[in-house]
Amino acid sequence: MGRPVDLRQRLKIALSGVALLGLMVATAPISIAQTRKTPVPMPPPRAVLAPQAPLSQAPSPSSDIRSAQTAPAGGPLGQQPLNMVRTAPEQIGQVPNHFFWIRPGLQAVQDPVDGQLVFMNDEGRIVARARLPAGFVPEEVFAEAHQIRLIDGGRRQVAIPRNLDVTATVTLAETMVAANSGMRTLQLTRRGSQELLYRDNSRSGSPALEVRSVTGGTLAQAYEVGPGRGDDRYVVTEEIVSAKPAIKVRVFVQRFDRAGHLTGMVFVPLDGMDAVPRDFITVTGEGVVRQLVPTESGVKIRQFEFSAAPAKGRKFNDSDLRGLGKAGRELSVETNIGQLGNFSRFQKANEVRFKVDVPTPPISREDVIKGANAYLSINWMMAPENFMRSGIENTCVPGEAKFWRRPTRFTPETIGQTIGPMPYRWGGDDTPATFRLRLDWGALAGSICTCRDPALDYCLLSASVGIDCSGLVSRAWGIEKRGTSGLLDVSTEVDSLADVKPGDAFDWPGRHVRLFVNKAPGAATAYTVIEASTRLECEGACMRTYRPSELDGYRIIRYRGITD
Repeated sequence: MGRPVDLRQRLKIALSGVALLGLMVATAPISIAQTRKTPVPMPPPRAVLAPQAPLSQAPSPSSDIRSAQTAPAGGPLGQQPLNMVRTAPEQIGQVPNHFFWIRPGLQAVQDPVDGQLVFMNDEGRIVARARLPAGFVPEEVFAEAHQIRLIDGGRRQVAIPRNLDVTATVTLAETMVAANSGMRTLQLTRRGSQELLYRDNSRSGSPALEVRSVTGGTLAQAYEVGPGRGDDRYVVTEEIVSAKPAIKVRVFVQRFDRAGHLTGMVFVPLDGMDAVPRDFITVTGEGVVRQLVPTESGVKIRQFEFSAAPAKGRKFNDSDLRGLGKAGRELSVETNIGQLGNFSRFQKANEVRFKVDVPTPPISREDVIKGANAYLSINWMMAPENFMRSGIENTCVPGEAKFWRRPTRFTPETIGQTIGPMPYRWGGDDTPATFRLRLDWGALAGSICTCRDPALDYCLLSASVGIDCSGLVSRAWGIEKRGTSGLLDVSTEVDSLADVKPGDAFDWPGRHVRLFVNKAPGAATAYTVIEASTRLECEGACMRTYRPSELDGYRIIRYRGITD
């Protein structure tokens, strides 16, 4: 290949063309675990966004996502449709999160594309929008008598008064969570696999609530929603019914009176959801359950009324669950349905597959986790040539042979900055070592334009570098990249969530895969994973914690070559 300096000169010339860096990756696999470096302290996710323009100047949703089917409606930006990006082959959707009721005639949800809070009336009509502080990623929602509090993982909070004038609010301010408030007031105690004791220490004199399984499955979660006032309290519960062939979760809202007695129940089905959001259930001041439902055709709101509480100890099977709660009206929210690429010619991944015998070299669980962590702490610097390239447009229109789109968190202000995790790249399978090498040679950092059209070479842009979901799991397992369905050829299924171990994976074949790291501490059951995603809170490798409902439909798989 000649001297290194000559190769570098030749590659810099080649980078000005269209076919660029594909041959550079054809080197021997490099051990991921050996490439870890000391992490550089980084700000919270999305902390390096461009300075926020007034809402009247903010980019429209259509500049963030391309959709051949819908476009934002006219009118003021504050009333523009709610965005979502639907799930597509090898790509998990971006769906609204953190749905909550504020007061009669007003509810809110977070837009997954621009991160803004979107305010809606009781008919689902959007009436206003407001920005959250830069870098603020909500993790929990707490309903109190006079306000709603959104809390992030860094103990920051945004308080939303119930009397907020949303038409006069452009940006919401943040404060630090006091040591004696927030999540520390909640106490959850486990009494076996089917019972949890829920206590809110901020409610003086309120009894602990005894929350029990409805189906006989594992009671995994219990968290309070609702208006935060009055005599009634509302607790969302999640139960794991089975884990094979896929995780099956059942969700309920249980109503308790002032004395702590169970008085009513609603079964909240997960049917038809494009992907299950975080905090998708709220309760109005009148005691009506509302469910946010992102579907392939748009976002809907389902309403339910409570039915009487079942007899203590009674267990329900699936055929009986529909009797728990009375389904009411269903509202449609005006939705801008986007997609990051064109999948029209792609055949469904659940069609007939042929088992392939693939080598599975041994690797320890410790090395799997080390390898995955290396994608979080690679700590690279954005150079100008990694940000943009003459002749390559930052847009995703595969039909016009334009299929490079920069992760939205990368702005001109990120040039020269050190960035912790590896960015998302559609089809990407870089190791930390090849990522650094190709960045140094001038490759574009990441690409969130996705496409499965064979005529367009599947929209794999060799001029870009990064990792996608199956690329991260494959490399962490020490093998060449396999898709989410192809990972089934090198793995076995795990029978129970109780048996999942670090280094196993949650796989939705044909859609998405997440590498399991550990169970979150505490009495509630939640799962911490490392994944690569186009979602706004990630746009690359990230570590996230999910409730069981967010993993409904995923398979639990174990790499055949993994050793304990």
